[in-house]
Amino acid sequence: MLNAFRTDTKLSSRETLVLNVLPFILFFAAYFVLTYVVHWLALPEANQAVQWLSAQGIDSPNPRLLPLPSDIWQSFLSSLKPDSAGHVQLTEDVCATLRRFTIGLSISTLFAIPLGLFTLFPKWREFWVPILGWFDKVQALLLWPILLLFLGLDEAPKIAIVIVGVLPGIALEIARLVELVKKDQIYKAQTLGATEMEVVWHVVYRQIFPLIIAAIAATFKAAWGYVIAAEMSVASCGIGYRIFLAKRLMDMPTILAYVIVAMLIMFAADLLFGWWRRSYRWANQ
Repeated sequence: MLNAFRTDTKLSSRETLVLNVLPFILFFAAYFVLTYVVHWLALPEANQAVQWLSAQGIDSPNPRLLPLPSDIWQSFLSSLKPDSAGHVQLTEDVCATLRRFTIGLSISTLFAIPLGLFTLFPKWREFWVPILGWFDKVQALLLWPILLLFLGLDEAPKIAIVIVGVLPGIALEIARLVELVKKDQIYKAQTLGATEMEVVWHVVYRQIFPLIIAAIAATFKAAWGYVIAAEMSVASCGIGYRIFLAKRLMDMPTILAYVIVAMLIMFAADLLFGWWRRSYRWANQ
C-alpha cells in the first residue's frame, strides 16, 4: 500500500491493466449491490428493515431511481426494435446527435485552423486573439436563446451552439502551438525562398498538426455536451431529446441506457483520435 505513494514505483503491464480496470469494477459492483438492496427493501419481507430505517429518520429509497441492470438491458433492447414504420429508435437518435456533433465540430475546425495559424502574422494576432479570447470566456449555453431567436427551431441552432462553444478554444490553442514553433525554422524557410503562406502551411501547420488533433479531441466533451443540451431543449429526435423525454416519464432504465451509449460513443471517438495522433511518431521527438 505504501508503494502507491512512491514516485519510483515500477509497474508491470499486468499491474497497469489491473489498476486501470479496478475503478470500473468497483463502481459497477457498488451499483449492483446498492440496486439490489434498494429493490429488496421494496419487497414485503423487508418491512422490518424499512421500519428500522424510518425510526432512524431515513426514508426508504425509490427503486425506480436505481433500476436493475436487467431493466437497463431490456430498455436498450427495446430501443433497438423497429416500430410499425420500420424505424429503429436508438439508431435514429444516435445518428441525429452524431450528425449535429460532426457538422458543428467540422465547421469549427475548418475555421479555427486558419484563424489560429495566421496568428503567426503580428497584425492578425493582435486583431483576432483578443476577440477569440473574449468569445472563449462566454458560455455558449448563455447564447442559446439568442441562437433560437435568430436561427429558428430547426437544425441550425443545434449546430451553431457547437461552433460558438468550441471554435474560439480550438483557434486559441492552435495560436498557442504556433508560438511554440522555433523561429529558426521559419527564418531558414524564408531564406530558402518560401513565401509567407508556404511558411504557414508547409512549415508551421505540418509541424503542429498532430497537436492540433489533440486540441480538437480535447473539445469532444464540450461539443458533445452542447449538442445534448440543445436537443433537450428543442428537438424531435436525438440522444438528448430521448433522455429528456424519459426524464419526464421517470423512465430511469432508458436514461441510463442512453447515457451508457453516449459514453461509449465518446470513448470510441477519443480512441480513434488518439490512434490518429499516435500515428505521427515524430510528433514528440
